Amino acid sequence: MTLNTARKMTALAFAAAVSVTCSLSVAAQQAPIVRLPGQGQRLDLAVGEVIIKSSSKETQGSISQIMLFEKPGYSTTLQSNSRTDISILVLEGVLTMRIRDQVVTYPANSFVHIPKGTPHAHANLTNKPVRLFLTFTPGGYEQFYVERANATKTTKPGTPAYAQAMQALTAKYGITNIDLSPFKNLQRNIAPSPARK
Repeated sequence: MTLNTARKMTALAFAAAVSVTCSLSVAAQQAPIVRLPGQGQRLDLAVGEVIIKSSSKETQGSISQIMLFEKPGYSTTLQSNSRTDISILVLEGVLTMRIRDQVVTYPANSFVHIPKGTPHAHANLTNKPVRLFLTFTPGGYEQFYVERANATKTTKPGTPAYAQAMQALTAKYGITNIDLSPFKNLQRNIAPSPARK
């Protein structure tokens, strides 16, 4: 085999490898995900409802997204998540959030991004429901809600058995509870109005 023939064969092998790689990456692209209003996996949490709009499985692990409806009076613990960034868009109602030691009230159309590891809590301290759209990066955190809904079916919220189930779930999903009553004795602030042009 001559040097020129060897170079041509190497070039052809390289071109074939690039072609196969390009074909595989096109084939590996995920399909669009479309969920119309009300569509998605519905989960009853007793204190509200979740509709999974995109799952980690559907997005190849990149993100997951849910619609969350919270009843009046509901509050999370002050917690941090070691694995997941959380973005929240308030669609309806008024959401009260504590981020570290600052408490702010966010009306509809407000957006909050919480990087992983940031202590945060949220609550519906009004007498009307709150509707939120949450994005989790990377995906996978929607499964916390699936497992929480399953726990709600077998144990009643507020019981020791439910508390034990939730403790196991929080550990499984990288959640550390910091304060069980995050809004007690803290002053609330209204979210600043955006500057008008």
